[in-house]
Amino acid sequence: MLTMAKKKESGSADDDAKPISYRPSADVGAAMRKYRDQFKAKPTKSAVIERALREFFRAEGIDIELEDPESD
Repeated sequence: MLTMAKKKESGSADDDAKPISYRPSADVGAAMRKYRDQFKAKPTKSAVIERALREFFRAEGIDIELEDPESD
């Protein structure tokens, strides 16, 4: 025989509701502005690759000197 499932008793959905003026995008923007210097200081892909190459060759005991492609 089938029985109906009982509705779970829980707190009101309004208990956890954010105020209407809450905007998550504004919070993200504020966090980005707060840490702007850190975001600007991210290394470029070429810098990450260069560092990885230096560490690899240093571990192998080989000294390398990478050329700066912008110095041409």
